[in-house]
Amino acid sequence: MQRPRLLGAATAAASWLLTAPAMARGDTPVVVAYVAPDECASIDAFQVLVATEIARRPAADRTWRWSVRVRRERDGTYEGTVTSEDVERTAASTSCDDVTAALAKVIADGEPGPLPLPPPPPAPCTAPPAPHVEPPEPDRGPRPASRAEWRLGGRGELSNHGFNATPYGSPLGAAPVTGGLATLSLEVPGGFHKLEFELGAGRLASSGNAPLTYTVVDTQACLVDVALGDGGFSALGCLRLAGAAFSAPFVLEGVTLPQNGGALWAGAGGRLRWQARMGIFVEASFMAMYGTVSGGESTTPGWVDAGLGAGFRL
Repeated sequence: MQRPRLLGAATAAASWLLTAPAMARGDTPVVVAYVAPDECASIDAFQVLVATEIARRPAADRTWRWSVRVRRERDGTYEGTVTSEDVERTAASTSCDDVTAALAKVIADGEPGPLPLPPPPPAPCTAPPAPHVEPPEPDRGPRPASRAEWRLGGRGELSNHGFNATPYGSPLGAAPVTGGLATLSLEVPGGFHKLEFELGAGRLASSGNAPLTYTVVDTQACLVDVALGDGGFSALGCLRLAGAAFSAPFVLEGVTLPQNGGALWAGAGGRLRWQARMGIFVEASFMAMYGTVSGGESTTPGWVDAGLGAGFRL
């Protein structure tokens, strides 16, 4: 409420009363008081609103003297009250201009009627949060790609590297090499989807007239790991490097001649793995190998190696 606005309203009302002749009901009404916040229409602008509404309804039966008061509420809305000798009406809106326009209509209409005020803007609607649904874990059970995974297992092996021969090349007793390795693997992000590094240790042996026994330390690096569908199967491509100490007692004319030595093997091949949801895995491998030839071993430096393994993911 501002003192200058009150003085202006009183001056305007007095001027209007002095200049207007004696009028009956239905003539131009007089606003004798007008109080409103600074951001609302001034007294002169409000009188223009009233005159405009009266021009639209020249024949309306109007009340003669009116008092207008507009105030701003704490929530930012505006509420206005217009009062005469026998009528009091209120209007509210988020816009002060809408309130003053509605009050001017009340003055021009004479008889109170419904206020055609625009409704306040509706409160913003917020959709309820969608329920959180955990995605189903595939059969292979992959963990986040940023985590390292440890695997513990074992692998049985079969190769044709144990076909023994005499120093003259004729076989004394041909038998494949069989045995098993305990394995520990570390799987990390990289390569083609994943990288796997494996360390294995165990014993391989063959039977025959000149049996071979290997104590093996085996390393493998699988640079390729490709999922085959959603059934938990994957194909791995691996490189292999292994070292072994061997013992090969050689029997010649009833005399056993012990032979000991070392071997170094390298190769490449692939694996087919099935990973169960609870972390257990089964895999088959096939490798083409090349290595040293020592006494009591096959004279061919190249051979093939097949394996069948199982284990669980830690």
